[in-house]
Amino acid sequence: MGVLLWYTESARFESLSISRHSLGLKNLVILRIISENIPTVEDGAEKNPNEREVFNQFEIILGAREFEEMSKVEDEQGLYSWDIKTTEEGTGDRVDIGYARSKIFADGTVRPPKIHQTLYYGDVPCGAGAQFDYEGGEWVEKS
Repeated sequence: MGVLLWYTESARFESLSISRHSLGLKNLVILRIISENIPTVEDGAEKNPNEREVFNQFEIILGAREFEEMSKVEDEQGLYSWDIKTTEEGTGDRVDIGYARSKIFADGTVRPPKIHQTLYYGDVPCGAGAQFDYEGGEWVEKS
C-alpha cells in the first residue's frame, strides 16, 4: 500500500520514490512511501491526546501566564498541531509552546505525541524548556 505526502520542491529524502508535478505557480514533489508494514495504533503507536488533554497540559506549563494562539491544525483524526506563545515570568522574554501529534516514520519508528518549549532571548531562539511526551495516557516530562 502506498501513502502519498506533499512537500515543497526543496524537500530532500533518501530511499523514497520521488516525482515532480507542476501545479500552477508552484512545483510540488509527491513522495510515495511504499511499505507493507506501516505501524498503526493497534501495532503499538501511541494514542494521541484529545484537544482538552493538550490544553490541560498547556495550563500546567503556563501557570497563571496568559498566552496567544499562533496556529492550530486539525484533521479528520483530531488535533494535529497547536502552537502558542507566552512570556517568561520575570524576564518577559518570549516562550513558544507547541504540541505535535505522534508520527510514524517510513522505517517504522514511532515518535509519541509531544509538547515542547522554545525559549527566546529578545527575538532570538536560544534554548529549549521542558519537553513532555504523551505515554500511556499521561504526560511525562523529558528534559
